[in-house]
Amino acid sequence: MAVQFTCHQSLTTVHEVLKMKKFFSILMMLTGVALAQSYQPTPENLKSRQWFQDNKFGLFIHWGVYSVLGKGEWVMNNDKIAVADYEKLPERFNPTEFNPPNGSPW
Repeated sequence: MAVQFTCHQSLTTVHEVLKMKKFFSILMMLTGVALAQSYQPTPENLKSRQWFQDNKFGLFIHWGVYSVLGKGEWVMNNDKIAVADYEKLPERFNPTEFNPPNGSPW
């Protein structure tokens, strides 16, 4: 038995989905605003922030098993590496003796 939808039924369904998306978007926004307004940093946190701001210093290090290949964190996606092959990398990952294949220190 084939189910047929009229144009009106399809548009109503699309309209309802869009209304739900709008509702949840507004709900998420209001939740974020409420949470942001309730955050009060500690004096120590504010002091640390001021030090970083005054000294113009920042450092971000993100290092994982992808480092073994020396091609960046998107290597699994970019090189189309299968999950089974990627799961072999942790046994080769040793942060204390890290030596990337391209020879660069980082």
